[in-house]
Amino acid sequence: MDKVKFFTYAFGCNPEDITEEVIITPVIPVKKFAKNCSILEEFRGKIYSGTIFDKNGVKFTVLNCLMGSLFAGDAILLLDITKSKRILFSGICGGLNDCKIGDLIIADKAFDEIGRASCRERV
Repeated sequence: MDKVKFFTYAFGCNPEDITEEVIITPVIPVKKFAKNCSILEEFRGKIYSGTIFDKNGVKFTVLNCLMGSLFAGDAILLLDITKSKRILFSGICGGLNDCKIGDLIIADKAFDEIGRASCRERV
């Protein structure tokens, strides 16, 4: 199966539908992003679902993925065939000392629970 067909199967939309700005979240309901936004398109694939929003002329995509680095990592790898340029992951992580609810964590590297690299830098 080629990458475009798998993308369409997994996301339920075409790669060209995804905007330049993307938020990936396994924990925040996508509808929470709808306040003061227009919903342009909703999609549901076999693995991922999401919504494309417009706020004051700025379009952005919010993707819901399942919990775990493998799902988030695969989503990011599949986004490579889209026009996405900025990807923000809003999720949870463990093993960090001295963190409190509401703290913002910005990582330059990540690994999954097995210790394999699970993300790559996007240019």
